[in-house]
Amino acid sequence: MIIITSLIEREYHVCDGDEFHLSIRGVDKENIVISEEINITGIINYIASFRFAQDNGKCIGFNLCGFFGNKDYLPKEIKEAVMVKDLTGEQKANFIETCGTIMKGEAT
Repeated sequence: MIIITSLIEREYHVCDGDEFHLSIRGVDKENIVISEEINITGIINYIASFRFAQDNGKCIGFNLCGFFGNKDYLPKEIKEAVMVKDLTGEQKANFIETCGTIMKGEAT
């Protein structure tokens, strides 16, 4: 299953030449930045971070992923994703125990 850990549904207008950035800071405080340049003009109104997990909520490895898109054109897998708040008690406990990070909040 896919578990959404953070969701932003504000509207952003993106244009050819804009960029997405994903940054990771390691224990040595060095930042790693992955960038992709956008080559179309459009509206992004669905930004989510998510994890892949087993049906019992357990995450296998560190697998933080992100999705930037338009909610009118979401892939089936993202449409069917589960919010952290909608997990059962057991799933949520398993998820928090195995997701690989301390969650600073949860998708509502």
